[in-house]
Amino acid sequence: MKARELTTRFLTRGFFPDHLTPPFTSEHLSNAYPAILQYLRPLRATARKKLGSYARAKTVRHSVPKRRLSRRFLSVPNPLHHVLVSRTIARHWSNLQKFCDQSKISLSRPILGVERAIEPETPKRFEPRERALRSIGKRFLLKADLARFYPSVYTHSIPWALHGKDAARKDNGLYGNRIDERVRESQDKQTGGIPIGPDTSYLIAEVVATAIDVAIEKRVGDLHGTRYIDDYHLYFDSYNDAEAGLAALHEAAASLELEVNDLKTEIVPTPEALEPDWKTELRARTVDSTSTDQQSQILDLFSRAAALANQYPHDNVLTFVAKMIEGLDVAQKHWPLCESLLLRSAIAEPKILRVVLDLYVDPHFTPNSERVEQTVRAICIEHGRLQHGNEVLWALWAARTLDIHLDADIAEIISAIDDDLVALTALHLDDENRITGLNKAFWQQSMSKENLYSHHWLLAYEASVKGWLTPPRGRDFTIADDFFKLLRAHDVSFYDVTATDVDSESDYEDSASDNNGDELEFDNTIPDSDDNADEDEIEIEDAELQDPF
Repeated sequence: MKARELTTRFLTRGFFPDHLTPPFTSEHLSNAYPAILQYLRPLRATARKKLGSYARAKTVRHSVPKRRLSRRFLSVPNPLHHVLVSRTIARHWSNLQKFCDQSKISLSRPILGVERAIEPETPKRFEPRERALRSIGKRFLLKADLARFYPSVYTHSIPWALHGKDAARKDNGLYGNRIDERVRESQDKQTGGIPIGPDTSYLIAEVVATAIDVAIEKRVGDLHGTRYIDDYHLYFDSYNDAEAGLAALHEAAASLELEVNDLKTEIVPTPEALEPDWKTELRARTVDSTSTDQQSQILDLFSRAAALANQYPHDNVLTFVAKMIEGLDVAQKHWPLCESLLLRSAIAEPKILRVVLDLYVDPHFTPNSERVEQTVRAICIEHGRLQHGNEVLWALWAARTLDIHLDADIAEIISAIDDDLVALTALHLDDENRITGLNKAFWQQSMSKENLYSHHWLLAYEASVKGWLTPPRGRDFTIADDFFKLLRAHDVSFYDVTATDVDSESDYEDSASDNNGDELEFDNTIPDSDDNADEDEIEIEDAELQDPF
């Protein structure tokens, strides 16, 4: 696979984060990629003299629930900078892979993916098995993770991890410095944190974590255990050895400007529980399709789950039960009860709404429109007032999918939400007359040329493309910017009004794809240039456009 092909994968499969509704897509970027290369070619002379010659930009931010009582912000990068970051990483993919191969404990080593551009080599669900296999003969477990990993990654630590601090500071031409610079350009020159969501950030995070793994091993010797993203489970012969391992982890993390999360750090004797007690208990509660008392079994499952959810407020207990229902043969006569219990649970854990929409695809599970409408309204009211974008996004998508009309009281709340993804979805509903009384004044403020590189670039561009918001004085400002004019010319859109499919899989941190790379139909080894090669002097690819990066 050439660097150009991998770049296209990052643009089309690694642009938007998981957790989003089906209309959000970057597939059309592949149509514009040859023209984007042409557009960037004149900038090569400046870029050769000084990194950072491209326009600064900000990412779109989208609030999602991390666990029941905590949140995080996903990012949608500006497409110009996603091209720059993606191309630089694609050019050095084999070097980056070789670097990540140094970790003997990583389960999240990135490989070319199927659904995403890149995916973890080992699915998350296999982590308990790997921990069991790798802990034989060891007496103590060190359990730890890195505090606020993605938001805390110092972008300069990318070249430090890849090349060492001294080398990175002496030679700006190193590819790690290029990645650092382009990540900073994508987030308004900020050095603190990397965007959560794009696959490029997942790879960068794995590079930084690999450097920590290598540093720990140099200090304490061979490591036994696992790391998944930033979650460590390391096994040692003695308590003192585990303490030494923790000290090494602290030192290695600090060298890259990161901190260990003390609240989630502990040393415990083995054998330890390989999964939470609540998960083990719920798995043991079966709902038998042949039972004459399936109704009682369903009630028992949800009742116990509710109690456990209160006992473990930081875990998504109710969502786990909802996913259990997906794999059960619920008798049709008991579906109304099961649906009611799911929708009740969705008020507490709105992630469940995605699972319910998946269930509705099966004609066996007919939705009760009145109950779903009550749930959608409750989620919009509670979470809309709190600016919880993802919960409202999925509630709006459920309303469109199930043909539910939203009244003016809901429209008033939604109209004040500062979230591009919510805004575009609401505007889509308004365009289809599925919502009454939507006030567009707040979102209208984003309709300017300046906002094409702000936190609201997605709303500014897409609402103009769709004609959902009116540009000032009626002028289409997107064609006044050379880059976005190019996207318009190639019919690039980031919101597909015809999308219908629902995918309830969550991101790498929660549950990775089932594919572990064994069935990939392409070569994982991608040719790379030398570390210090001038990126301007590379091969001419299919369209005979010299790479400007």
